[in-house]
Amino acid sequence: MNELYPWLSPLWKEWQSNLQADRFSNAALLISDEGMGSERLVEHFSRAVMCQNYPAEACGFCHGCQLMESESHPDYHVVKPEKQGKAITVEQIRQCNRIAQESSQLSGLRLFVIEPAEAMNESAANALLKTLEEPSATCMFLLVTHRNNALLPTITSRCQQWHLTAPESSLVASWLSEQANNPVPA
Repeated sequence: MNELYPWLSPLWKEWQSNLQADRFSNAALLISDEGMGSERLVEHFSRAVMCQNYPAEACGFCHGCQLMESESHPDYHVVKPEKQGKAITVEQIRQCNRIAQESSQLSGLRLFVIEPAEAMNESAANALLKTLEEPSATCMFLLVTHRNNALLPTITSRCQQWHLTAPESSLVASWLSEQANNPVPA
């Protein structure tokens, strides 16, 4: 699994705390600028949620972790545009809604990652609303957006919002120096 960038760690620790205490919302929205590495945070989160041994981190050994490693977990679903630059369609969301109503394949949580959430067309977003209003207790949605203002307000209002803020340039320079083993001017 890819290591987290240092600027992702504070939000990850917050997410872990909420997962550990069973306080993480069934509908969450991650708001991040492009290029911040949010995909690594989503990967850590997804693996933690799908782990059968621990509530807030992936053990790497259980059946759920092995299925995530092989990218074949039946309860983990990524909803994204079928082609780069296209919309997430209403049919994709309807399929997602149908699966959300079914029982988990492995008797655990089902996780849906919708990325980029702003790619949902209006019909798709409206189709998702009912499911976000009344999610199953064993179903989680993580919407990821780089353009929060492009989402319907009704979608954002139904999600717990998490903002990934841009790191200080000194933190990035320090991390880059460590990676390169050479000083990088700040």
